[in-house]
Amino acid sequence: MTAQAVQLQYMPRVRISHTSKDEFGQIYVGALNFMLMISCIVVVLTFKSSSNLAAAYGIAVTTTMVITTFLFYFVAVHTWNWRPLWAMALCAFFLVIEGAFWGANLLKIAQGGWFPLLVGVVIYTIMTTWKQGRRILAERMKEIIIPQKDFLATIEIDKPQRVAGTAVYMSGHPDYTPATLIQSYRHYHCLHENIVFLFVKTQATPYVSASQRIGCEKVGPNIYQVIIRYGFMDLPHIPEAMKGLQLGDVVFDSNQTTYFLGRENLIATRRKGMMIWREKLFAFMSRNAQPATRFFHLPADRVVEIGSVIEL
Repeated sequence: MTAQAVQLQYMPRVRISHTSKDEFGQIYVGALNFMLMISCIVVVLTFKSSSNLAAAYGIAVTTTMVITTFLFYFVAVHTWNWRPLWAMALCAFFLVIEGAFWGANLLKIAQGGWFPLLVGVVIYTIMTTWKQGRRILAERMKEIIIPQKDFLATIEIDKPQRVAGTAVYMSGHPDYTPATLIQSYRHYHCLHENIVFLFVKTQATPYVSASQRIGCEKVGPNIYQVIIRYGFMDLPHIPEAMKGLQLGDVVFDSNQTTYFLGRENLIATRRKGMMIWREKLFAFMSRNAQPATRFFHLPADRVVEIGSVIEL
């Protein structure tokens, strides 16, 4: 679930270890396990006995049941195409039963029921802050980048010197020029012989087939737009996805490629967006997220990071 939340941009990137070479999906998230260990120790020291946890357990289970019924309604209507009236009638039947249990457990909030509610609020705050923060960051990045067509027009006029090699610039906007390329070009006034604008897109489906994984389009002189698609249950591996990709007369080789990534230094401000404390929380999570180099399995000795300061 944590890996899926990361893919859907509801959680910061975390280190995910594959525990099996044969079974896909068997993973280990060390940071999460460590947090669970600390949480379990705190719970044991706080409640001291399983009987004291009864109130917390009851409200957690019944709240989950109620939420599941609401989610079932949306799945039935929007995915299974049930008639809303039939789905509502069925859900109402279950909600009457579940609501009775849930209401009874609400009386036990002071006896320990506050604990699962607190955990839920904390996790919800973290997930929504990260999602909202990523949206705001994307808007701020649009203020300093230029449309792809404008950049292509500029280099068509400038005709900069091209140096040997292939450069991959990761982008968060398929129609815009990566900020790392703009900064690099302003400093060095030259370009690699082959340039790839790489956009990684997470689909709202569990998996993406190999035939639909990657798309490549030539957008300029030896400049290519590559889109890699992953499902929210897929684990991204960019070199593997791009292996053997034909870029004009050149076959993509990860060991002969330079990857350019951005590293943003985020500063909380009072600009329109989120409350200042949420912006500071987002900046903290961003600083401590797993580097994109590891998350996308890029060869560390082939990566160049270019920093920028972004005011949220």
